[in-house]
Amino acid sequence: MLPPDPDPAVGATPNPEQLWADILSEDAAQVLPALRAMGVEDRAAILAHLRRMADETGWSDGQARRARAALALVAGDPRLASASPGG
Repeated sequence: MLPPDPDPAVGATPNPEQLWADILSEDAAQVLPALRAMGVEDRAAILAHLRRMADETGWSDGQARRARAALALVAGDPRLASASPGG
């Protein structure tokens, strides 16, 4: 079952730059709330982009590492892992 859309316990991220800073922070305390606060469709788009960053050439080593870290955090979070298409 998908979590509520968006999670009312988590405030919305104020801007796209901050959203990406949180998601790519490698810090579960920033990554998970940022993703939980999103609607299901937005979260699916972000996760698809993170998969591309992790798997495709053209991204820096640091970007790929941070994307893989975010995906690993999502996979370990029962609320997000069950709601992650392709995850």
